[in-house]
Amino acid sequence: MSDEKAKEKYQWTAKRVVAWISLIILPLLYLTTLVLALMGKDIYHPLLSACLLATLLVPLFSYVVIWLIGRYTGKEVMGDPQNSEDKDE
Repeated sequence: MSDEKAKEKYQWTAKRVVAWISLIILPLLYLTTLVLALMGKDIYHPLLSACLLATLLVPLFSYVVIWLIGRYTGKEVMGDPQNSEDKDE
């Protein structure tokens, strides 16, 4: 019985996959941004700008995807405006 509960507890869901992908991509973007900034050559400026933009967009995209998955499946999602209105009443 405990094996079944453990499998249910750590089951891979779409939200968990999106979160893990973000956790892998973000440190790579930080490292790339640092390396490109330290190189300081003008030829790398567009790549540096792209990495900085991606550093902002990856978490935003991840949040939106996780929120949409929660809305689609009908599960409660942190930061959902509808859930915060229900709790205030």
